[in-house]
Amino acid sequence: MLNNNETITNPPSSPTMRNPMNPTTTNPTNMKKLEEEESTTTNPTNNNNNPTNKTTNEEHFVDNLAPQTKKTKLYEDIIPESEKFYNYYFNIQKIVETKEEMSKLIYTLQQPLPLTFRINDALPENLILQIKKQIENFKLELNKFYFNEKEKIIVTESEMLQEKSQQSQEGLQESLQKSQENNFVMLDILNLKDIDPLIYQVVPNISKKKIKNFNEFLKFRDFLIKLNDIGFVTRQELVSMIPPLCFTKKLKSQHNTLQENTLSQIYGYVDMCSAPGSKSTQMCEYLLQCQPNKFLICNDIDKKRLHTLNTNINNRMPYQLLSNIIITHHNAITLHQLLKNIPIYGIICDAVCSGDGTLRKSVDLWQRWNYDLGHVNHVNQISILVSAMNIILNANYSNNNNDTINNDNNNEKISDNGGHLIIKNNNKEEEMREIIYSTCSLNPIENEAVVSEAIRRTGNKFEIIPIEGLSGLKYKEGLVTWKVTDKFGNLLNSPNENNKTMFPKEEENKLLNLERTMRILPHLNNSGGFYVAKLRLKTENLVDSLQKKVKNKVYNSKDKNRDKNLIYFKKVNEEILKEIYNFYGLNNLDYNHFILQIQKDTNLSKLPKKIFYISNLYLVNYLLKNYNEESILPIKIYNAGIVCFELDNQTKRYFLTCQGATHLLPYLLQSTNVALPSANVASTLEEGLSAVSAMSASGNSDEGKNNNGVSTQLVKIKKEEMVSLLKNGKLLLEDNEKVQKEMKMGPCVLQCVELPNLVAIGNKINYNLIQLKTSKDDVEKLLTKLEYDYNF
Repeated sequence: MLNNNETITNPPSSPTMRNPMNPTTTNPTNMKKLEEEESTTTNPTNNNNNPTNKTTNEEHFVDNLAPQTKKTKLYEDIIPESEKFYNYYFNIQKIVETKEEMSKLIYTLQQPLPLTFRINDALPENLILQIKKQIENFKLELNKFYFNEKEKIIVTESEMLQEKSQQSQEGLQESLQKSQENNFVMLDILNLKDIDPLIYQVVPNISKKKIKNFNEFLKFRDFLIKLNDIGFVTRQELVSMIPPLCFTKKLKSQHNTLQENTLSQIYGYVDMCSAPGSKSTQMCEYLLQCQPNKFLICNDIDKKRLHTLNTNINNRMPYQLLSNIIITHHNAITLHQLLKNIPIYGIICDAVCSGDGTLRKSVDLWQRWNYDLGHVNHVNQISILVSAMNIILNANYSNNNNDTINNDNNNEKISDNGGHLIIKNNNKEEEMREIIYSTCSLNPIENEAVVSEAIRRTGNKFEIIPIEGLSGLKYKEGLVTWKVTDKFGNLLNSPNENNKTMFPKEEENKLLNLERTMRILPHLNNSGGFYVAKLRLKTENLVDSLQKKVKNKVYNSKDKNRDKNLIYFKKVNEEILKEIYNFYGLNNLDYNHFILQIQKDTNLSKLPKKIFYISNLYLVNYLLKNYNEESILPIKIYNAGIVCFELDNQTKRYFLTCQGATHLLPYLLQSTNVALPSANVASTLEEGLSAVSAMSASGNSDEGKNNNGVSTQLVKIKKEEMVSLLKNGKLLLEDNEKVQKEMKMGPCVLQCVELPNLVAIGNKINYNLIQLKTSKDDVEKLLTKLEYDYNF
């Protein structure tokens, strides 16, 4: 960590930086335009008064290197400098101490963002190691090339040496000058393991234009795009990855034991302002960990972005991450009025902000930046954070069963369980409820002023705690005091009714430990700008929270405000489920996991088109109780759980989806039909699946099962057959009389023998022919996994 009086001693390898405060350089006619850059993501809109206008550092799942969209000449001609910005942050707020460091900050903001990505933490260790090895191979190839920062070209090592040899033959002075100008930087893929071992960054920062014909880089880009599409990696700006990492870390070595001992205890998490979803997907990976006793609520006020949010979340792997996720559409400011009596342990509050930390990609913000830009969302930011605090305060944990985990030291930290810390104090387990507040703004009016005011408004029941486990992340400590200006940059010495919450209460702030918060400046980590604070409910307030039960406000069926587009939930008719179970031969699976999403105008006399699956029965009961035909909470739910079965209009049969089949595979897997595996492959497969097979039990009906009491609708095929099926759309069941006779006509599941977690959906249309019924998106994902031999 860097203190405020520390500076970076190593200047960036770049042309000489301009001082934005120098009159000869701030004049647009005298400023040299940067050559290559264009924005890589959607720019913030000018309407900062709209609380739905959320500016973040997220990559929106758009590759930095994807084909560019044409920018207007006006946008490209924007000069990335602002005298006001320099004056505000250096002379007024003093977020850095020296002109040299401020110049480095400005220079970094003028450069393109590097490509940064992370591997999905929920993947099994062997698959993570496989992906890491592939990245290492790409790294070795890229290390053979260098980027000439002056000429903005990529050269080979021999070309670089030849250039340096020519320089040595010239005069000394000219050679030194040319050497400084032609600074060669090796292309590299850095593992930022001191921040998180699964995060990587590509250096140097190269424009998309400069690599469009660079085949070695394009191969790596295509690799990342494919892995992003199947949810194995996520391309995301570095600072956007920080909030989910700030939750108290879990000890993976104790993960299995904790899962067994705490299965009856429910753990909920919330992302207050979720779209487009990169932080939410990260919470899925880091916190849910496929455990059925955990769930995540992803909320956003912008209805237009909910589809993107839902798509990005449903792109995660393993699919088991997705069955306990609810996507809601509501104003985060009043979300606490609706999320009551739910055991919420962790909340990310990535609030709407001015977004001046995103200047590296939102170049037009340089023109719009003004002294009062950070004032616009200040009130909303306080309200959103206070709402998050009230969700924790109004939560009901009394139904949770806190099993004791033995430890000799009663005051010692014993484990981290999915984002909330379990400690033992006087032989009683206490579980920490945590909130991560963040913005992509550098402004203390949007950061420290918001955090301190929110703590005061909730009666100082929350405390700021240090963020641990990010040793490789460089940052500045939070400010204890700051200045407030008007829109012209004039200092305001006394507050009024409209701005009183912006002013620091210095003595109180010292007691709040605001210095424990982080201001991440772009030049420190070659990233965007960001601010993050970690808040925890104080231990003395945990008892009140456990005993508290707040009555929910509901809309009944007579309320005029009840929107026809609101979703409510209904149990699936048992006769429908019984028919599905008998057809597929499902065993030992509670009917209560299945649920219907209904709207006011849904015709209930017809067969439901989709049947949803939620593995967390607490979540199912909560939805059925609070969102039914008689009463409904005034919050719009966009989606809950996964689509498990879809009705085929022609055959009136329910087909499993790929997500559904992945979830239900343990209940189908016994000594099922095998098409054409070799003896050694079959033996290995049966050994690997022995534990899963033990989960199934014999059902109540013989229909849908062979004489061994197992499902007939699951057939295992070899890898080459799976590829042929996916590419040609059909599969002949030649030389497999058993499958031909015992498998019923209609929906079926096809499993790859070599990669047993890869399943496709088919339709048996005659005795030896199966037609592909897998969606186009799922086909592409399966082909990618088969291409790289990915299994999990």
